[in-house]
Amino acid sequence: MQATDKQANSNVVDQFSEACQATLDRVLGNNSAGVFASVTTLDGRSLAFTAKNDAIRSSRVAALGCSLMSLSEAFSREILQSQCSHNVIATSHGSIITVRLPCKQHQFALSVCVDRSENLAMALRMTLDAAQALADTIDN
Repeated sequence: MQATDKQANSNVVDQFSEACQATLDRVLGNNSAGVFASVTTLDGRSLAFTAKNDAIRSSRVAALGCSLMSLSEAFSREILQSQCSHNVIATSHGSIITVRLPCKQHQFALSVCVDRSENLAMALRMTLDAAQALADTIDN
């Protein structure tokens, strides 16, 4: 039974990966401030990735993004007894927003990085909208 569950999950991930890549290319391609966008499984595996800089590695973004999401979720549960919806890192070079995809399986995360020319509120809105679009894709 467990092997069947893993096989089914693998098929979902493979199908979702292609749809994720198309969405990420569209999101980053339409935003001149976009640096990278990454969809990962919560165990740190990259499903889809796009970046304007070849030096940015999808495997590192996946591992760090999932670790950050897990830490943020643990922190919000411990301190506020509340669920974490997203986290934002603001730096002098830009912002990184990480959000868990709001799909039924709750096993994916999206990280989007924009340079400092992008308004943080607009970057957050773009990321949340992309997360919802990705969730709609996997749930259908």
